[in-house]
Order: sequence, then C-alpha cells, then structure tokens
Amino acid sequence: MKVYLSLIIILNLVFFSGIAFSQDDRLDELEFESATIKEEIPPYFAIGGGYTGTFIFLNFDALNKKLLEQTFRFPENSFSSPIFLSGVQGFTAIGIIPNVRLGFLGMGGSKTVEKNDTVIKLNKFVEYSLSFQGISIDYGIILMKSLALIPGITFGWGNRTIEVYQAPSEISWDSFQAIGDINKFLNRAEGNFYFVQPNLNFEYALTPFFMIRANAGYALTFGGEWTFNRTAKLTNVPDKIDASGLTVQLGLFLGLFNY
Repeated sequence: MKVYLSLIIILNLVFFSGIAFSQDDRLDELEFESATIKEEIPPYFAIGGGYTGTFIFLNFDALNKKLLEQTFRFPENSFSSPIFLSGVQGFTAIGIIPNVRLGFLGMGGSKTVEKNDTVIKLNKFVEYSLSFQGISIDYGIILMKSLALIPGITFGWGNRTIEVYQAPSEISWDSFQAIGDINKFLNRAEGNFYFVQPNLNFEYALTPFFMIRANAGYALTFGGEWTFNRTAKLTNVPDKIDASGLTVQLGLFLGLFNY
C-alpha cells in the first residue's frame, strides 16, 4: 500500500512539473511592448543682466584719408579695426508670448592714434569714440539642455565723436585761456545716429544662475546730424564715416536661466 501511495505522489510531481516547465516556455514566447517616455523640452525662460565685451569692425578709409591732409600729416591707415566696446545688457522673458524676451543695452569704447613731434615738442592726438544704446527683441530656441540659439534684432540710437587735440608735453596754468593757439587746440566733431542690428546668440547656462554668451551681428546705422565743437552745424561729412560694421561679442550674465 505504501508503495502505491509513493508511486502516485511521484507521478503527480512529474505531471505538475511538466506543466510548469511548459508554461515557462510559453512565457518566453510572449512579447511585451516597452512604453516610450517622451522627453519634453521646457519653453525658453530667462531673466538676467550682465557684462558684454564687443568688437566692432568699422570702415576707416574716409577718416584715414582725412588724416593724410597737410594740417594732420598722420601716417597712412592710422586707424584700423576693430574697436572694443564695453557694455551692459539686461533682459527678461515675456510670459504672454512663449520664448520671446525683451532687453535693453548700452555699450561704448574708443580708439586713439598719436603723433609725436620731438623737434617742436608737440603731441597730436586723434580719438574716435563710439557708443550705442538700444532695445532688443529675441526669440529663444532650446537646442539641448542648458544650450539655446537666440536670433534677434536690436534697434536704438548712438553717438560717434572725433576729437583732434594738440599741446606741448607740459604747459603752465597761466596758459589755460579761452583763445585758440596753433600749438595747442582741441577740435571736436560729433554725430548722432540711429541703428538696426540683426544678431545671433549662442547662450549656455553653466548653472541655473550663470550664463555665458557668444554673439555675432551687423550694425546698420543711418540718419543723424554732425556738430563742430558742440555749437556749429558740421556739413559735408562723408557718408562712409559711419558706425556700420560687423560685431562679435562675448558676455557673462547672472540671473535665472530655466532651459
């Protein structure tokens, strides 16, 4: 009797084990679809401000031609590009229009050339100064996390100044007078203008609070008037003495950069 019971138990174990193994084989044949998780790119958002350093490449041909005249006698091609402009810029995203931001900027710089005459002990200088102030409208395109491509346009106004001055290397306070002198003088030509500048920014947020920028653009200037020594209207200024030119910029910004 015990032998029969043992045999029945063994047969049942073999039977159910076979069923279990066959079910495992069928489980291997089943295919499961993996759920695709879509990674959503957040909309561009940034608010901040910081420092900009800009190189602008101007055409100095007309000014250099003027400096070759007898009253100047500067070397050929005394002025050359670029001029470095230091500036600041602030901007903020607009919640109403996705990915759009508004900003303001200001920047300026100068370049000076010098001619020394050791015989008569006179130093003659020509200084070219340039400044821009404007409003920017940009559109942020997120390329990947923390990296954005931002095309935009800036428009505003500016000023350019050409100063020619000469004096001995040393002069007495008694000689500081309100009359002119062929050996010591200061002449100033100043012209304002308006500008439009399309530009392209690559901005990378190193942290959510610190961002670096590389920018390229082209400033197109137009309009404005020239004055001489702040009072007289200056006429017949060559059109090529303008502030139009290619710009290359680097910037450092603090703020909130959520992209």
